[in-house]
Amino acid sequence: MRLDEVISGAPASAREIDIADLAYDHRVVGPGTLFFCVPGLTRDGHEFATEAVERGAVALVDERTLLAGVPEIVVPSVRAAMAPA
Repeated sequence: MRLDEVISGAPASAREIDIADLAYDHRVVGPGTLFFCVPGLTRDGHEFATEAVERGAVALVDERTLLAGVPEIVVPSVRAAMAPA
């Protein structure tokens, strides 16, 4: 599926990126994954964005710009953005 089919708000240059999987746990990210940086009670998923990219994430959904080297969709709430995905 394409990034723009999974979530709205993707940068125009990234809308046609192929997404193979969705993940919010950086330990299960593989090539082609869209990684959701979910803030948690004890850890914040934003802390793991770099590792997710190293493991193959091709785009991030986050609540603040991280400059991780892949397209980012910045949203007010990652949890809310995950709901339709």
